[in-house]
Amino acid sequence: MSSITMSHKHIPRDEQVALSKLQQAGISFSDLTRDAFINWVSLALLTPGNQTLIFADSLALNHCQSDPLAMETLKRAELVIPRGRSLKVQLQGLGRQLKGEPHVSRLYDELLVEIEHRQLHICFLSASDKEARTMETLLLARYPKLDFSIEIMGGQYRFSTSELAAKLNSTDTRIVLSLLPSPQQERLLSRLNLHLKHQLLVGLGSGFTDALSQMQSLNPGILGTLRGWVRSRRHSIVLRPHHWPSYIARSLFQGREKEQESQINSSLVSSGWRTRQLRTGIAVKAMSFRGKRKLGMIFKRLIDLFGVGAGLLLLSPLLLLVALTIKLTSKGPIFYSQIRVGRFGKRFRMWKFRSMYTDADKRKAELEAQNEMQGGVLFKMKKDPRITPIGRIIRRLSIDELPQLFNVMTGEMSLVGPRPALPQEVEAYPVLARARLEVKPGLTGLWQISGRSDLPFDKQVLLDTAYVHTQSTTNDIKLIAKTIPAVISGKGAY
Repeated sequence: MSSITMSHKHIPRDEQVALSKLQQAGISFSDLTRDAFINWVSLALLTPGNQTLIFADSLALNHCQSDPLAMETLKRAELVIPRGRSLKVQLQGLGRQLKGEPHVSRLYDELLVEIEHRQLHICFLSASDKEARTMETLLLARYPKLDFSIEIMGGQYRFSTSELAAKLNSTDTRIVLSLLPSPQQERLLSRLNLHLKHQLLVGLGSGFTDALSQMQSLNPGILGTLRGWVRSRRHSIVLRPHHWPSYIARSLFQGREKEQESQINSSLVSSGWRTRQLRTGIAVKAMSFRGKRKLGMIFKRLIDLFGVGAGLLLLSPLLLLVALTIKLTSKGPIFYSQIRVGRFGKRFRMWKFRSMYTDADKRKAELEAQNEMQGGVLFKMKKDPRITPIGRIIRRLSIDELPQLFNVMTGEMSLVGPRPALPQEVEAYPVLARARLEVKPGLTGLWQISGRSDLPFDKQVLLDTAYVHTQSTTNDIKLIAKTIPAVISGKGAY
């Protein structure tokens, strides 16, 4: 390929800006011939630990410029190969004379032939189901012995890279090939590099399917077929000596077992249909789970509304008596409101009967050293001097919480769930405790009937987390029934 040299004074202004950004990026682009690329891939598959290979074009670099994590992935990759004429011209403008393979599609082909020859299981990460179907057809036609699977990344693993990594490890995936657009591709490869242990991570880019389609449309002819046959067998020279006996034995058996080979090919062709069946089964189960979850939320809301209606009807005389007593025994308002954190971190105003003196919030800082709650997140004292005499009674019987029936009525709370926390308490939550925010806070829950404030904070977190993962209509009814004797006993209430 003829080299092109440019001086910056003859380059348009917009291209000079692109060259300047490219020079500042600090990415080490590799200029490999086809044979050198084959050798690198072979050695990478034999090298312990993760190896990263990325095919990058100018569009991918532009998208990664504003994403530090994606740019860091490009800088740390073991091999970055320039793709596309625009990027290659820019590199030549910086004085890089590219003498390697001009057509990246040939490197794609060499990579897949090497993988097919080694009989390694690989996984493609595709951005859409349509792209996956097209790529699956092209791969089966061009590489019939390629052992591959495809994961659709349209949102299934959007929040859990560890889940994707666990699935890749469970299927003994040796090579992960990403077809995602930048910078999502580079960000995902960076996270996978932390979870996987011995994989080759390849960023093919979103143009791989088009390149594969163009390769498939070309007719190789007799010379091309012979070249492919020689190419598929020459890779044995890069194997280490202890691999040679198994390679020779495999080649002999492949020549003698034609019937078995035909059965294997049929199995590979039908694997696409089995994959679709498995995906359909997973989609049906997911739909069933979402339907049950939705129905459970409807029943939970009906129980809340019924409980609020019955509670206000039966307890209205008690509510009026408590309100009158609070007003007559201490100065200040009858009700006390406070900002609490609800489901998914949404803040709301929670109501209670006032059980403390009006300056209680100001005096809290003075009493922090006397906090009796283990864990340091919540504040509790058995003999809190800020509590009024009538407040001690209504707190012991949990009557001060009854105004929260109005929060349940408005949908901010539920009858059953973790107790709503203060914003500063949520900020101090450990990772495990944040599971409490996945459901609506409630008037009562598992730890309210298991000891209330006598339980340390970590025990409360475990009980609330258990409720989040096992909540159901039946469990809610049981917890409501068990709350009544827990309130009467007054254990742990202060």
